[in-house]
Amino acid sequence: MSFWNQASLEPTRKYRFRIYSPSSEEMFEEWWFAKSVGKPSYDVGLGTYKITNHQFKFPGTVSWNDVSLHIVDTGDITAQLMENLGFTYANPEQDNELAPVRTNPGGFAKEADGAINDFVIEQLSAKGDPIETWTLYGAFIKSVNFGQLAYADDELVELELVITYDYATLE
Repeated sequence: MSFWNQASLEPTRKYRFRIYSPSSEEMFEEWWFAKSVGKPSYDVGLGTYKITNHQFKFPGTVSWNDVSLHIVDTGDITAQLMENLGFTYANPEQDNELAPVRTNPGGFAKEADGAINDFVIEQLSAKGDPIETWTLYGAFIKSVNFGQLAYADDELVELELVITYDYATLE
């Protein structure tokens, strides 16, 4: 019997999600302007061991894949993302007082005050209760595409962010 015939089951819907970053500034605390987000995924490396004519495979290191996030430009998102860049990286174009206090020799401040460094993706039920809660630890914005402009199009400007992270947990 398929689940379509069971009234007690409710399949999850793609449009019921919420994103927030509890460690960031107020602007990025709750990402209400998010249009879509990929769920976390991982790959397991493969190790092999060869004995005479036999090859044995065993699991290697787990690596977490980047997450793609699409957001709608609300007018000040671009400026906020550039400000986050100043919090996260020592940007020579910005004033020294905006540069992060805790930087390593490469200029990267993964956990500087105001920087986006943890993400939470919640998949919600019809009642708005979390079904799945993914927490991405040690996350930061790897790349930003600020969208396209066109006279022939009246759609909203959409930004694409690529988020990378150390690991994720599911609750």
